[in-house]
Amino acid sequence: MRAGCQRLFGIAILTILFAATSYADSFSFSTVPPSGSISGAAGSTVGWGYSVTNNSLDQWLVFNSVGSDSVFSNGTPNFGVFDSPVVAPNSTITTDYDGTNGLFEFTWNASAPAGSFNSGNFVLSAEWWSGNPFDDVAPGEFLESIPDRSVPYSVTVPVSCNCTPVPESSSLLLLVCGMGGLLLLRIHRKKLPLGL
Repeated sequence: MRAGCQRLFGIAILTILFAATSYADSFSFSTVPPSGSISGAAGSTVGWGYSVTNNSLDQWLVFNSVGSDSVFSNGTPNFGVFDSPVVAPNSTITTDYDGTNGLFEFTWNASAPAGSFNSGNFVLSAEWWSGNPFDDVAPGEFLESIPDRSVPYSVTVPVSCNCTPVPESSSLLLLVCGMGGLLLLRIHRKKLPLGL
C-alpha cells in the first residue's frame, strides 16, 4: 500500500513539473471574412485576410507558414501573401487581404466554369518564443512548436455574378497608352492639310 502511494505521489510530482515547463498558452486565429467563404468571377484574384490574438501574458507567438490540406482546381493558389506575423503577448493583429498582403490568395482560371468550388482548411505552423526573435538587442529564445492549427475556407465562382474581373495594373497601363496613342493620332490628323 505504501509503495502504491509513493508511486502515485511521484506521478503527481512529474505531472506538476511537466506542466510547469510546458509553454502551451492559447491563441485564436480566424480568417477575414470570419466565415472563410469568398467568391470571385472567373479570371479574378481573390484572397483572405486574418485576425490573430495572442492570449499569453509573456510569450511571443511566431508564425512560420501557411498551407492547405486540399488541392485547388480551376485556378492557382498563392501562399506568398502571408507575412508570417510575430504577435506580442496579450495583443491582436488583423490584416485584411489587399492584393499584396493577407493570409492566402487564389486566382481563378479565366475558363473556370460558373459554380466552380474549392474548399478545405488552411494549415498554420507556429511557435512560442520567450521574446521577439527579431529583436536586435535582446532576441527571444525558442520555447516550443505549436501543433498545426487549421481554419476552414471556401472559394466559388458564383453561378450568376454581377462582378467583373479587376484588370491587372499592366493591362490598365497598356489600355491608357493605347487610348493616348489614338488621341494623338486624331489630333495629328486634324492638323494635316486637306488632300493628304
